[in-house]
Amino acid sequence: MRGPQRPAFAYPADLAEHVHAAWNGNPEGLDAPPLAFLHHLAGLIYHASFLTDESRPVHMSLCCTPGRRALAGARAIPLDVIEFQRARDLTVSEMRKLSSAFEPLRSAMWVCYGSRTPRGQICGILDIDPSWHYAHLGLSYGFSGMPDALMAGSFGPGHVVMSRGNDVLGSLQAGGLSGVRPSTTQDLAGLRRLFEEGVGLLAQGVQQSGRDDFAWRAYTNVVLGVVNLMEEAGHGGALVYAAQADRDALGAQVRMKYAVKGSRSRLLQERFLEFMAARGRLLSLEAKSDGPGVHCLDVNQALQHREAQAACELAERKLSQACEFVARLAGVDGAIVLATDLTLLGFGAEIRTAPDPRVKFFRACDGTSAAHEDLDVEEFGMRHRSAAFLCSRLSQSGVFVTSQDRGVTLVWKRSPGRCHVLQHVRTKGANVVGS
Repeated sequence: MRGPQRPAFAYPADLAEHVHAAWNGNPEGLDAPPLAFLHHLAGLIYHASFLTDESRPVHMSLCCTPGRRALAGARAIPLDVIEFQRARDLTVSEMRKLSSAFEPLRSAMWVCYGSRTPRGQICGILDIDPSWHYAHLGLSYGFSGMPDALMAGSFGPGHVVMSRGNDVLGSLQAGGLSGVRPSTTQDLAGLRRLFEEGVGLLAQGVQQSGRDDFAWRAYTNVVLGVVNLMEEAGHGGALVYAAQADRDALGAQVRMKYAVKGSRSRLLQERFLEFMAARGRLLSLEAKSDGPGVHCLDVNQALQHREAQAACELAERKLSQACEFVARLAGVDGAIVLATDLTLLGFGAEIRTAPDPRVKFFRACDGTSAAHEDLDVEEFGMRHRSAAFLCSRLSQSGVFVTSQDRGVTLVWKRSPGRCHVLQHVRTKGANVVGS
């Protein structure tokens, strides 16, 4: 079965048209920005994405509102704003000058557009609460949300993303136009068995209540958090996500330059279990309340609740730091190898296997493998080819490959004779919870 045919190459104008149509498809609240402004904005950001400033790539985020007053109602929690006395024209040169003043997704240029300024003006700089950025990466579980406004940015050469608040409406990357997929989890459906295996292996150390599925969310966030941080680093890498059944077979397919010793391999596992235990203690105290909300606790219970809440926040930070620590290992040439029970088997792994001749490769349209097309893996670079060859030799494991120009590719074995490759996988924002 073949998937839908995509244009051979997409341009900023295609992104603008797509975003305008997607915004009008959900007309509740803020009106869609004028199509002419979207065309102008997409072209400027696309051009700027190829520039450098003192040898640094120009990355940027823009928050665009229909006039200055609209910013006040863009989010329930007010944003910190540095407003210019005189607005600046929205040009590539001005955007380049300001790009070094902020970090994308944590701060943004404030752009106003309207009938008097149809091409937009830069009115200031916004400090966006980084909690959304951390939650988006899978490193945190509460966030205050992005402004309900047009958010646009560049995250690498030719990589432009446009969103409405938290919701991505479209992105342009490597000449391809990506729309809104039904869900991030659909991209990851091919790894569902591995996620289930991992949660099952760690179930004894996880306290849950009723139909609480938080353990699933937290576990997948650990795996995806490492992948997202590898991508954020921008130097490329691979994460072999190994099923328990494949651990012995890996030795014949991979040369582990830096195998990790014994208990030292369980850093992520221990931090995950500590976080889940701290959250379990917090939930137990809240369950003792005589009514809804923690305000119904007595004085002693309220003190215990504050202590448990602080312990939970500390455990969350330590888990996030462990994800960052492991992700940095991708800077060493070779793959990171992580088992489903979150033990780190090693890094700097060299994949030395040839493809299994009995296995065919397919390009997937999403993680369900419902739509696919034949694929010649030789069209890929060495890192992607090695990932595909390894998966062809293993029974269940998957490999995440991050590219230097940003973007994640997922390779997994669909069945004994079929390996699927899904490019531009959405790994960010998969399990964001909170408000």
